[in-house]
Amino acid sequence: MMKPKRCKSEVFSRVGKVASIALAGLGMLTVSGCNIIAAGGIVGHAIHEAGSTKVEAEYKRLRGETVAVVVYMDQYLRANDPRLANRLTNAVTRVLSQPAVGLAGIVPGSLVLEFQYSRPAWPTWSYQEIADEFTVSRLVVIDLYEYRLHEPGNRYVWDGRAAARVGVFESGTGSNEFAYRKDVVVRFPDQMGMLENEISRNAVMANLEQRLVDRITWLMYDHEVPNTLKY
Repeated sequence: MMKPKRCKSEVFSRVGKVASIALAGLGMLTVSGCNIIAAGGIVGHAIHEAGSTKVEAEYKRLRGETVAVVVYMDQYLRANDPRLANRLTNAVTRVLSQPAVGLAGIVPGSLVLEFQYSRPAWPTWSYQEIADEFTVSRLVVIDLYEYRLHEPGNRYVWDGRAAARVGVFESGTGSNEFAYRKDVVVRFPDQMGMLENEISRNAVMANLEQRLVDRITWLMYDHEVPNTLKY
């Protein structure tokens, strides 16, 4: 028995339905693919944020050397915070004394500060004279030229900023110039307009100085920096 013939309109109708289903399936695959890509991007971003990046030292000739850390600042900054030079000297010395830095030796911060207090004219000495005083091959010199905690003219709003010129003097070269020099500027808080009742003075000082010490010492040894670092 012969099967009845299908009219052209019925055939075309079925072809259209199959095509529609196929296109819909492709659409679902495309949307699903986008979701997979998006999810992969989110996971990748999270992994990146949880990790860190290795950064090489800019000045590479500190390893195996003997070092003293010397902080310069003007009378205005000293008068505003008489202990600031002490904190920076000791903090930078402490970081550079880590085994990862690889120094042959470093003068304790307390001895550098004692030298400065007992010889008021020390800022007039040449770098070579200071290096000879401590019998070191390198001087890490920090010339702090700005340090503030508040927005200028407004003591109620925190706007911490510290700026220093960092130099490394190499003893025995016959020159009183730095072998390496770089300016470093840091700020805290990151959010502008924070008031005194939102964060304490001690917290502002501690974070600002930690950022400054990090940026100074990171110039001189290979280190890991968190990928989420804001400074």
